[in-house]
Amino acid sequence: MTRVGRTDWYSLQANVAPRARIEYLIADGPADYRLDPHNPRQSAGPQRGGLPASEFVTSGYLPPPEFADPPASPAGLITEATVERPILGGSCRLIVYTPPGYLDDGEYPVAVFLDLRSRQVSRVLDWLIAHQAIEPIVAVFVGPASRGNDHFTGAPMRTFLTDELPTWMTSRYGVSRSAGKRAIIGISFGAKDALDAAVSSGGAAKGFGRLGLLIPGRRIGRADIDAIAQRRNLHLRVAILAGQYDQANVATARSVRQVLADAGHSVDYTEVPEGHSAVTWTNHLRVVLVSLFRVGGRPLGDGEVREGHREERPRLSPVTLPRRARCTAWTLAAREAGSARRWTGTAPS
Repeated sequence: MTRVGRTDWYSLQANVAPRARIEYLIADGPADYRLDPHNPRQSAGPQRGGLPASEFVTSGYLPPPEFADPPASPAGLITEATVERPILGGSCRLIVYTPPGYLDDGEYPVAVFLDLRSRQVSRVLDWLIAHQAIEPIVAVFVGPASRGNDHFTGAPMRTFLTDELPTWMTSRYGVSRSAGKRAIIGISFGAKDALDAAVSSGGAAKGFGRLGLLIPGRRIGRADIDAIAQRRNLHLRVAILAGQYDQANVATARSVRQVLADAGHSVDYTEVPEGHSAVTWTNHLRVVLVSLFRVGGRPLGDGEVREGHREERPRLSPVTLPRRARCTAWTLAAREAGSARRWTGTAPS
């Protein structure tokens, strides 16, 4: 950053795309991240199950209608259960969303979320169903009953998702028994487990024919990507959401997109001019859900970029932040992924 005269202000110029939404924090020292006291605008992180951050948007940005509009009415019903599953090392918390007008003898498609933020997701589901953008679906949110359970990943989680959970759902709810009408959706850290469950199930009756990856992270490694390339005996409908300014993870999302498309899967890829946060994925969750459950059942396309603006030449937007001379210059809110990233100098474009 460049000091403005002899003041305590520093100026940063960064290439930022139109319609961008940027979250950031001020770094006053190691692990000391603060809201910008000179910017009254804050992100909706705490309301979306995330963390607080300062925020600015560029020309053309529009808030998502499913959150800007009043909640849709009638709304779906949320119920909760706790089940003991030794394979997962203890209790599993399941939150189930049933759509307005739900019938016990229905054959509803199913979305399995590896996340427990049901309140935010159900608002999006209600809005999409009310506007007939997706067919009515049943959603189940899966997570540990208590924090610190290391069994909710890897092989134990894969077995639960592709064997025990489908049986539990079909015995209690009016949902389809077809893998082709069952989607698994992973967010950030959980994207690896969602990818693993979808690819490993191989189109089995209790597996998944649809896959959603929301801001997938670097936890998806080269071995996971290679495994996709080796499995050409199944066909998945895939929707991926990535953040253009999620510099630590966007390359992973692009690689996964490419290898899935090369393996013959139907892939819709959306890259938005935002970072890695709960606000990003909730703001654009509708795009993934429409791709997977749109009325008529057809995927949107074959791997093209949607809604994002990566192809456009970014405009230069000046950003000025107050700083002490000895402090770190720029921080993007990346604590959603478990650690903070500090940018000094020019912010990534």
